Amino acid sequence: MLLWENPRLQQWVRGGDYIFVEGYFVRNSTRYVRLDTQGAFRLKPAAKKNPTKAFLRIDSILTKDYVGLDKDLDGLFHLEHRQGVDKRIIYLDPAHQATPDDRDDQKVYAAAANSLSLALAEDARLEEIIGNRQLSLCQSIWELFEYKGIRYPASFRERTGLYDAMFNKIKNGKMSTLSKDSLMAICVGLGLNAYALTRLAEKAGIHLNRDRMPDGMYLTLLERFPGLSLYDANGILEAQGMAPLGSVDRSR
Repeated sequence: MLLWENPRLQQWVRGGDYIFVEGYFVRNSTRYVRLDTQGAFRLKPAAKKNPTKAFLRIDSILTKDYVGLDKDLDGLFHLEHRQGVDKRIIYLDPAHQATPDDRDDQKVYAAAANSLSLALAEDARLEEIIGNRQLSLCQSIWELFEYKGIRYPASFRERTGLYDAMFNKIKNGKMSTLSKDSLMAICVGLGLNAYALTRLAEKAGIHLNRDRMPDGMYLTLLERFPGLSLYDANGILEAQGMAPLGSVDRSR
């Protein structure tokens, strides 16, 4: 699909004389490919042993724009799709081509299991914080700040879109409650889930109702798009005709 939708990418592949064999774009050379008895192309051992020379790597990455990004991409064929400060980059670099051995099922399963273990460990740590009935709303949020590495008003403002003064009030335990939208902004900024929002809302004396807006939208957004940036979350909310999160003016 990527190849057919990008004429320029088609030119790159054809210009390098690549053909698609066994899931890879490989140089059309008798050194790397052969014909089997059915007339189909097959990879030769030389291709698997020399992936940087034989294969064309095509990958998609999401990165933030930063000074020097263009320099880092210099020398790589790449396509860019810009979304605000995000760039969806399709880059082609033989040096990063995966070998057929990387598709080993056991390695894939092990990586998935490790990812789940890390997620479970984080869930347990978050439960220790937000599930602790001895902690007030401010104390719970402050521990979440420390766990997520938010130690200064500037980073709080950048991640949540909320004013510095709120950070200091939370730090000093001077807020007995918070509004739904402020709690949602904090959950989005810290990469928390819908369960965390519900528990923090309870500490703030707020009962969320999934059948009522904005509650339902907030909960569904956190469930369907975990880890979404504040910028992207606001884009979705505004597309739904809802007010954006954060008290700081963030003109697009």
